[in-house]
Amino acid sequence: MDSAVGSAVVVGAGVLGACVSYHLARQGVRVVVVEEARPAAGTSGATFSADVTHLKTPYAYYRLNRQGSEEHRQLSEALDGPAWRHPAPLLQWADGDAAHQALRERALRAKGWGHDCRLAPPSVLRELAPAVDPAACGADEVVVHESTSWFDAPRFVHTLLAAAVRHGAETHYGVAVTGLTRKNGRIVGVQAGDRTRSADAVVNCAGPGAARVAAFAGVRLPLRQASRPARARGWDAAPRASRARPSWRACRRCPAGGRQSICVLPAPRSSRTPNVRIHRVLGAWP
Repeated sequence: MDSAVGSAVVVGAGVLGACVSYHLARQGVRVVVVEEARPAAGTSGATFSADVTHLKTPYAYYRLNRQGSEEHRQLSEALDGPAWRHPAPLLQWADGDAAHQALRERALRAKGWGHDCRLAPPSVLRELAPAVDPAACGADEVVVHESTSWFDAPRFVHTLLAAAVRHGAETHYGVAVTGLTRKNGRIVGVQAGDRTRSADAVVNCAGPGAARVAAFAGVRLPLRQASRPARARGWDAAPRASRARPSWRACRRCPAGGRQSICVLPAPRSSRTPNVRIHRVLGAWP
């Protein structure tokens, strides 16, 4: 950001808004966060976030995701607060010879790139995922990703915002932006609630509401909702993904106890979502 920027209004308190607010405040910028609902009330609070770096190609994209995962680890160690990053091995297997061969090739490619994974017999499920019956796995081997994690996005947001406040940021929740203020052709503030908040810069991090905020500046920001609302059908709350993408779900049926793991299983035939579901094995799961 321009070194002349001494103050900023950040619109939105999801993952993006919280990250921007924290890093700006840490650099000495006077930050005001304006959120129409509450932190992580939108997309950031409706997602199950897991480290799937091993799925990323080509290599440059894999490296970008691996660096992001490493920086999550470093940031979680640097900030004092509840942990949002939860290390958990991720297990994969496939049904059918062709699918298994494709999975094996992807695993070996990722391992060649330095990814921490290994091939193992299904019996490893007894140790890593004791709530899963190894007999339910029809594959001769499974892929174990040792250094993966899942991320509690709402906790991440709250931790970053708390750190931003410690660096001098202000937060205002339940206040919607109703307009932008201009001076000499520049955006110099927002109208929010019954106040006008002036700043050197306005950062639009409003998520699904970003198009509405951009429209106040005369800018068309094309956004399309890609998923449908979640329906409670015996699963923990998680948005159903569009048919073209995997659906990440958390199963309530797993008993507490044992080492926490994330297992990627084939979707049941009765599922309307064609790809995979996440079977959650509870351990120290909050």
